[in-house]
Amino acid sequence: MKSHSHRLGLIIQGPISSPGITGDMFGKGKYSIDSSKIVNFQCQENIVNLCKSARPHFEKIIVSTWDNHESRKFKEGLPAAVEVLLLEDPGPRPGKYKPKNEYEIEFLSNNKIRQFQGIRAALEILRECNLDLIVKVRTDQYIDIPKLATELREFSNNVADRGFFVPYTLTSVPWAIPDFFIAGTPRNLLSLCELMTSSFEFHWNVHRDLFFKGGLVLQPHLTLSVMSMTQRSNDRVTGPEAQVMRRIQEIWLNGSQDLFSAMSWRGKTIEFNKNEICFLTEKGKNISILEYPIARRASIDLFALSRYWFGKTLTRVLLETVRKKLFEIKQSIRNDLKKIVKYNFVKARRLKTSRLTRDSNKKSQKC
Repeated sequence: MKSHSHRLGLIIQGPISSPGITGDMFGKGKYSIDSSKIVNFQCQENIVNLCKSARPHFEKIIVSTWDNHESRKFKEGLPAAVEVLLLEDPGPRPGKYKPKNEYEIEFLSNNKIRQFQGIRAALEILRECNLDLIVKVRTDQYIDIPKLATELREFSNNVADRGFFVPYTLTSVPWAIPDFFIAGTPRNLLSLCELMTSSFEFHWNVHRDLFFKGGLVLQPHLTLSVMSMTQRSNDRVTGPEAQVMRRIQEIWLNGSQDLFSAMSWRGKTIEFNKNEICFLTEKGKNISILEYPIARRASIDLFALSRYWFGKTLTRVLLETVRKKLFEIKQSIRNDLKKIVKYNFVKARRLKTSRLTRDSNKKSQKC
């Protein structure tokens, strides 16, 4: 039964066919797994099950996927209450190399823009639905929807306007945020998606980029102070830097271990090491906030950020400066013209007076 005190929205985002590793390979490393472990998971049944479980708990459900023959055919079989967005697929971003001092392995693709563009399109619709909280899940994962809804309401009661709700954080790298699901207020999520689909990156890795861009939404003064720190050759930060990152970490609130344990990914239950993952504690605080290790630096593209974050402001300032300068020049020209006109008028008047005086003198002399 839906809660009258909290209006919740659900976005099920991703492809209809999802190639990749399964839940039992979680945490084993994307590049340490051979091709025999890769599956092409068909998400149709999973999406239908998610929609059925969600209808009693969520006011609005949107499936956001890519427009192709598979998705068009699948759309016809969903309940009328579920809205389906068939978007143009932007494709993965080109591969990159990881920065120096990390593993020298080439990325095959980067689906960050793909994912957050799909979420953003759904948010543009949901923000008009007067919802308190929106959560995004994946088309290739199954999650305990009633439990998720319960924890979302708990989150909404406490810190929804000051944070994002995610499944867990890692003890070793709490500045890397998972994207299995993410929840927040419509306004905060939309701001986050705008940043995630922008041209600049704090870091090539989507999980680290997500950490800092979430900070930029809710704690911009802290995040910008991290950016201003000088790049160094080592991969550790100072105590003050770690404190700044700890403050940014406070906006990322974890779900419970029970919720994550019940999740499956591409048809397999997720297996994980309890010592490496932080969940919500009984007191409602994240372990990762209490015990925060010295963080690795993020690779920051200052030039690209300046183009995006300060672009409009700089453009406005430049336009205002140019406009002001043009106005000053215009005023100066106008004043100069006034002076020239006045000078010519006075000169003409003097010449006329002089001529009249001279003519008068000549007449006097004749007399």
